[in-house]
Amino acid sequence: MEEELRYTFEQLEEDLGLGHEIEFVYQGEKYSITQTDKGWNIMKFYDYETLQVFHNVMDLLKDARIKSKQLKDIWVDVEVTTIF
Repeated sequence: MEEELRYTFEQLEEDLGLGHEIEFVYQGEKYSITQTDKGWNIMKFYDYETLQVFHNVMDLLKDARIKSKQLKDIWVDVEVTTIF
């Protein structure tokens, strides 16, 4: 039986620190973490009302919320679909 590899919160932190961007699914909904000229953004796909903008990666990882929960608290339930 093949063991499933998990993309850990620590790997997320490292990849974002290197400038990578991430797409993931949480509770059946797609989200993205991207970098723009305004900073680091996290939002549900095509739902600008969920847009959160942060000055840096560490602020995003600490302060971003999805459904009122911190990323680190939901990360075990996230499926990463793309890393750019």
